[in-house]
Amino acid sequence: MVQRLGLAESDLLVTTARGVHAEPLAEFVFLALLAHAKDLPRLLRDQRTHRWERYCGGELKAKRMAIVGAGKVGAEVGRFAKTFGIHVTALVSNPRPGRAAELNADAVHGPDFLLAALAQADYVVLSLRIRQQARA
Repeated sequence: MVQRLGLAESDLLVTTARGVHAEPLAEFVFLALLAHAKDLPRLLRDQRTHRWERYCGGELKAKRMAIVGAGKVGAEVGRFAKTFGIHVTALVSNPRPGRAAELNADAVHGPDFLLAALAQADYVVLSLRIRQQARA
């Protein structure tokens, strides 16, 4: 973008915070996953009504996750997923060799694998970046 705007050779200092929110966003993803797996609404309801019946929530271990658009945020989600024993498939625009390790994924595929990944996934994380066209 800096190059396209003709700023590369200027005295203007351009910085970015790209990736700085990856960990907090990954934490939020797992807040939602755990709330779903453990049925947090039920637990809160039971707590409010002082109802203490035996209850076992679901587990994340051995589930399958598809991360669509795995960049910095997706890689961090993949790292968290590995901790929980989740099988991770990352879907990226450029599935070159070595991306699985970069993205903390078990498998990396291109966009042509989207439907198959969705069919296999217990959880889907969308971590897409919308590319804006530079206006002339």
